[in-house]
Amino acid sequence: MNGSRQVLVDNGVLRIAQQLRIDATQIGTDVAGPALIYATVEVKRGRVVYLRDDAEVAAPRSFSLILPPFSVVQARLERCEVSVHAVAVRFAAGATNGMVPSLFMNQRRIEIGRASNPHPAAVAAKRILDSEYATGRALIGVVAKRLAISGAALTRVFAKSFGIPPVRYRHYLRVMDALLRFAAGSSPIDVCHDVGFEDLSRFYDAFRRIACSPPASYRPLGQKTPRHDR
Repeated sequence: MNGSRQVLVDNGVLRIAQQLRIDATQIGTDVAGPALIYATVEVKRGRVVYLRDDAEVAAPRSFSLILPPFSVVQARLERCEVSVHAVAVRFAAGATNGMVPSLFMNQRRIEIGRASNPHPAAVAAKRILDSEYATGRALIGVVAKRLAISGAALTRVFAKSFGIPPVRYRHYLRVMDALLRFAAGSSPIDVCHDVGFEDLSRFYDAFRRIACSPPASYRPLGQKTPRHDR
């Protein structure tokens, strides 16, 4: 995957402009975390197909998306060039009840949530992770014990339902929370423990894998980078 990304964080709003070029076929995952995300997308070449249960939703050349807080969507990107412009803002829990991940095209709305009928244990685990991802109670072994299921079984049903393992999902939640905190003016050193990471090294590693850039690059415009950022 090749491409560029410009991210502006200011006044609590995360703004992302991204250009992607994918020369093979890849699965892309978007996790909203505690944010409401609105995006406009232009597919300049190739195909973008959203995955929903055993079905697929082929995206048109131009469309928009709404991802409510704590939603998960996955797309198969096939030899394509894609331009994305998105904004993300933090929403209070429950403020968007009833909203579902949706693709909009030609005055039509199509639901694109990853799973319409997820496994009950996966739903219960996701609910715990969504509310407690920044705490020690979000350890997968602890969650599995609360649900009277083995960690391996929980990982298996969670990945089958939502497309990603629960540990990775938890990392996505923490990184999205960190991005929103950066947009509000917080620094990485302050954010690390607030979103649930035990130390800066793990925070930076997870952040780079998911956000594709180091935390310091997401600083609000005009704010100096502290010496401890890297």
